[in-house]
Amino acid sequence: MTLRRLLLVTHRWFGLGASLILAVTGVTGALLASPIGDTPVRAIAHALHEHLAMGALGGSARKLGYWTVVWTTVVSILLLLGGVFLWWERKIILVRTGKGWRRTFFDLHHSVGILGLALMFLMAVTGAALPFWGGASATLLDLHTGRGYSQPIKLIYMAAATAFMVQGMTGIVMWWKPKRPFKNAGTDE
Repeated sequence: MTLRRLLLVTHRWFGLGASLILAVTGVTGALLASPIGDTPVRAIAHALHEHLAMGALGGSARKLGYWTVVWTTVVSILLLLGGVFLWWERKIILVRTGKGWRRTFFDLHHSVGILGLALMFLMAVTGAALPFWGGASATLLDLHTGRGYSQPIKLIYMAAATAFMVQGMTGIVMWWKPKRPFKNAGTDE
């Protein structure tokens, strides 16, 4: 098995496992970066983003949700790096819509990943570092959330957070292959 094939298989399976959590944390991260103020929507988004809203289930469930988010964030760093390696062969940033829905999702997955790579990587690295150094550095939290920056920068953070959701959902669509109808290839069946 070549390195590329190994990386592709690993990327697909890790991505499949992480995609739902990355989609949830991406959407909620975009909401948290938006100017929604202190509303019930923000409280729900924060609970989902930080510990998958498992805090209502008790202390150990909250910890499980929290560490699930942290380790999924670590996996996202590996997915981003692996994605660059896999993308590098073709180096195309293009979304073709006239080639069928599978090609559109394939192109969207790759284009959004490359265009959002730098900020997605920054957000993932700082998010993974927060449990270990978050209390020591307000700058780390600002880099992860975009808070403390101007509104145009926050909008860019919202787009990058949404890119995690797009990556997760398009990755699932790319992974899923509907069953093809059985073709009788000249056998007696």
